[in-house]
Amino acid sequence: MTFPEARETLSLIAEGFQRLIWQLTGFVWVMLGLFAGLNHQPALAGALFGIGGLWLLWGLRPLRWRRGGGG
Repeated sequence: MTFPEARETLSLIAEGFQRLIWQLTGFVWVMLGLFAGLNHQPALAGALFGIGGLWLLWGLRPLRWRRGGGG
């Protein structure tokens, strides 16, 4: 494996971990929204669900493709 290939591989691994953090953070926001809804606070619940949903969607976007294409 050449240096550019190794650097690209490490970059994709790091990006995958970053996406995992985005997803976990979004999940926490959604859970906070659930607890706010259970405490009869619909406005807060809606806001927290909205924020959490956006965080989850951002974390689920596809990883960037390799520039070289093909194998």
